[in-house]
Amino acid sequence: VEKLGTKQMVLVFDQSNEGYVAQKNAVRDQVKSRGVNILSEEQILGSDTNFLALASKLTSQPVDTVFLGAPAEVAANLIQQCRQAGLDPKVKFIGPSTLGAIGFLKAGGKAVGGVYLVSDYAPGSNSPVNTAFTNAYKSRFNAAPDNWAALGFALGTAAAAAIRNAGPNPTRARVRDEMLKLRRVPVPIGSGFWTLDEQRNPTYGGVILTVQNGAFTQVQW
Repeated sequence: VEKLGTKQMVLVFDQSNEGYVAQKNAVRDQVKSRGVNILSEEQILGSDTNFLALASKLTSQPVDTVFLGAPAEVAANLIQQCRQAGLDPKVKFIGPSTLGAIGFLKAGGKAVGGVYLVSDYAPGSNSPVNTAFTNAYKSRFNAAPDNWAALGFALGTAAAAAIRNAGPNPTRARVRDEMLKLRRVPVPIGSGFWTLDEQRNPTYGGVILTVQNGAFTQVQW
C-alpha cells in the first residue's frame, strides 16, 4: 500500500492448501485495514493449468495489484496467461515465499519480471554466513541456492546447534530443551539470526524480493 500504491486488489489462492488460504486471509485483512478495496477472491487448485477464464476476468477489472497464493510454477503459469490475455502491464503481482523458487523463474520467463514477493532469503546477501553457504552450495550442486535451499540449510543449522549444545551424549529430551533455548543462531536467511520465541515460533526476519532480468533481487525500501 505504501510503496506500490495499491488501491484495488484481487486475491487469487489455492483453495486446496490451508497455508495459502491463511496467507490470503492475512493479506486481505492487512490491506483492507489500510483502505484497499478487495475486488474479488478467486479460488484455484494447485493442479490447474488453464487460467484463461480467470485471466479474462482480471483483465476486465480495475485491478492494480494481484496477490497470488499458489505453488511457484502454477503462479508463474497464471501470470503468463494473464499477460497474454492483455492484462495491463502496470498491474503488479505480489506473493509469499513460495514464489521464491528457481522453478518460478524458469516457468515464468519474462512474464514474471517485476513480481514482488516476501521471502525468507535474499540471494545477494553479502553476510559471511550466506557467502560461505552460497559458495558451498554452488560447489556441491553447480547452481545458486534459492529460498528453499537456504531455509532448509537454516533448519539444519538450528538443529545442529541444539544437538551440539545438548552435550557429548545428547538425548531427545536434552536436544528438545536446547532447541527451546536457541537465540541468535547465525543463518543465511532473514536478518541473519535464528531465534525461538516463547511460543516456539522461529523468528529471523524477512526480505522483499523482486524479479529483475530473470533473477531475484532484494528490494531496498
